[in-house]
Amino acid sequence: MTSLKLKFSELLRKIKSENEDERRWAAQMMGELRKKEGIPHLINLLSDKSTAVQEASADALIKIDGKEVAEKLISLLSSNEASVRNISIEILEGIGEEAVEVLLSLLKDEDHDIRKFACDTLGNIASPKATPYLITVLNDSNINVACAAAEALGKIGDRKAVESLTKALEGNMWLICSCLEALGKIGDKRAIESLMSIPSNENTLVLLATIKSLGKIGDGRAIDFLLSFSKSEALKRAATEAIAQIVEKEGKVVDKLKKANLSFLLELLESKSTSTRKAAAFLSGKVKYKKAIPSLVKFLFDEDEEIREMGMKALILIDPGLGYLPLEKDEEVREILELLLYDNDEEVRNAANEALKRLIND
Repeated sequence: MTSLKLKFSELLRKIKSENEDERRWAAQMMGELRKKEGIPHLINLLSDKSTAVQEASADALIKIDGKEVAEKLISLLSSNEASVRNISIEILEGIGEEAVEVLLSLLKDEDHDIRKFACDTLGNIASPKATPYLITVLNDSNINVACAAAEALGKIGDRKAVESLTKALEGNMWLICSCLEALGKIGDKRAIESLMSIPSNENTLVLLATIKSLGKIGDGRAIDFLLSFSKSEALKRAATEAIAQIVEKEGKVVDKLKKANLSFLLELLESKSTSTRKAAAFLSGKVKYKKAIPSLVKFLFDEDEEIREMGMKALILIDPGLGYLPLEKDEEVREILELLLYDNDEEVRNAANEALKRLIND
């Protein structure tokens, strides 16, 4: 005990040193000792002129941990220095569960910036304990705080928030978008009906958020709703990607897609967006859309290896006979097919096996 006291006494001396390395070393050692007596000294160093000293102090405070550290940091959230505010938030996030109770008390702070900081930090800690408190903040008078609460609920992923988030799908556009994104992250299918009830003439940003959320949730009931945007210049790319996400989760919806007008896929196979091209190729293969073959063959000449592989997947699902194959691509196609023998999708593996046999026999 005596040696520790002496050591701590030495640290207190060095922590006030003019030498940056000595201050940084002292901060690191205080973290190793985990002595609560060091908390105020480490907090002072968060304003140090040296970034290295600040970071060492932050790491030490996280190691000391506990509600006491969190309580001492609260006043720094009102600092005029952005770097001090930011590093304080990082420490609170690093402390995690032990900081939750302290952060919850800030949700009623008079300063809306503090309330927003609290929401953001609680979301990054992602403790379900915060769910009921954040739900009440969805009604905050400051829209930035309300949106931050919605975003935090999405990060936490607690299904208990679904009902409140769906009820908030009216009023301010930004809050609606935040709630939609949160519902997509939570992924609870109970939200499907509410999302599909959003009018098709709603604001484009709201519709875009709705479409993305439906894709993340991945429920086949949304297919017809999403297909209704296939002619929208602003939304058909997002709708196609969302439909692809759903098909990945619920393969049985392919039968419904086969009955739809899929001509929009031909245009999207030529898109400049890699994610859109992949989604269009994936869907073309799954529904065995023969009209897509000429466009998919172009994928085999793309510089992007993933695009070439996606094109090959779609082509063999549509027709493993390889009659469309450019002769100069035989060897490269063989290599891709050999890789696809180990694909996660059984249908792709079987198609690759059949295509490879035909390629070898020819």
